[in-house]
Amino acid sequence: MYITREAYDLKPLLIKQGALFLWGVHLTKWTDNHCVHHLYRFNDFYVEMCCDKQTNRLLHIATFASPHRLISNLGKMNLFQIDQSI
Repeated sequence: MYITREAYDLKPLLIKQGALFLWGVHLTKWTDNHCVHHLYRFNDFYVEMCCDKQTNRLLHIATFASPHRLISNLGKMNLFQIDQSI
């Protein structure tokens, strides 16, 4: 499925999440003090999904296309907490 970043950003939160599960490419996940972050590639942009660490409730989804943002996200990761199953 192809969708532009602009069209994706206009969709409701749960539709965005479902589209990621169906058509997104899961790249990695990492945790911080409060959230589990998932990084996906979706068409020509990246998507970061954040879920509450204790309840697994979806908190937010952010999109970006710039490799600079990707690099800054990778810099925040604790390399010992990256999901090794992918």
